[in-house]
Amino acid sequence: MYISVIIPVYNSESTVAFAIESVIGQDYPFKELILVDGNSSDGTLGVIDRYTDDISVIISEDDNGYADAFNKGINASSGEFVLMLAADDCLLPGAISHFTKTVISESDVWCGSVILKMSYGYLIRRSNPNLEELLNSCSLENAATFYSRDLFTRFGFFSTEYKCANDREMFLRLYKNNVRFQIESTPITLFAMGGISTADPGKFAIPEDELISAQYDVDLSVIRENSKKVKRSLLNQKIIEPIKIFLFKVGMISLVYRLLGKQNRYLSMEDMLSLEVPREWL
Repeated sequence: MYISVIIPVYNSESTVAFAIESVIGQDYPFKELILVDGNSSDGTLGVIDRYTDDISVIISEDDNGYADAFNKGINASSGEFVLMLAADDCLLPGAISHFTKTVISESDVWCGSVILKMSYGYLIRRSNPNLEELLNSCSLENAATFYSRDLFTRFGFFSTEYKCANDREMFLRLYKNNVRFQIESTPITLFAMGGISTADPGKFAIPEDELISAQYDVDLSVIRENSKKVKRSLLNQKIIEPIKIFLFKVGMISLVYRLLGKQNRYLSMEDMLSLEVPREWL
């Protein structure tokens, strides 16, 4: 099975090397790496040039955002399955091999989990196997998703209408068309928190979710109530995060998660190193 990994990048000089190395360092030989640069104005292209022998396709031109870059990469790809990796994320060691060993022949979309890089350690966030949750929010992890390449021919490419919710729109589109999903709990991607969807969800993410819900005839009262929960959660996080950072600094954060019964969500630095994640990524 041949796998295509697409990295869209724009002014990511400080992180793109780690993303590239995480792909070329995979122990699975039948893969290609495609870089889609949006005409970066910093030193990104200079970093990419160091890896040209390991990159199958490099595209550098103006684009209309991440979704447009994804689509260009998909058009240039030749793999049976494709995965989109942000320039500040990294594939965990053995990620592609794990996918190829666990994917079943009937699956069109394989969704794994991500490890969130937080200021107080690392949290596992899993794709939700209850696909009906897509009606409420983006309950699957696009950063840990392998798509069958032919899906984009059959059902269209990522919508460029949205700045940060195009993943949920794609998942919903495929779900509504009875595409076969396979949901796995294993983390395959180290995910960098941040970006416009988390920094200011009221500006793009929440309005876009409402537009997508209307497009797919979802009860807007449900999505609006979920939007309120998101806002409350972000407010609570601003209060709780300094406490978690303090507990992390005094070495008690793992104990707190165990006491809360959430020890399967939290990973320490030692846990990450045991997964053979290079220390320089952490």
